[in-house]
Amino acid sequence: MAVMRWDPWSELAALQPDVNQVFGRAGQTSTGRATGLVPPIDAYRTESGLVVRVELPGMRPEDVEVSVSDGMLTISGEKGTDT
Repeated sequence: MAVMRWDPWSELAALQPDVNQVFGRAGQTSTGRATGLVPPIDAYRTESGLVVRVELPGMRPEDVEVSVSDGMLTISGEKGTDT
């Protein structure tokens, strides 16, 4: 029977993309380069409702679309090269 060496570090490395997604770094490659925009978001409740603040540097308000459907908040937009 052959002896096989187990390398727990390689198994942890295989989980890294999933961990990045859970902690809000889904828009980065393993080298840290951004592949999409995953902006910082702050959300909190007030007496009158829910407040959501999103940092979108370089984006104009008219280039951002905000919608709510089936209880899911969606914020989308595209940053052009002229902004």
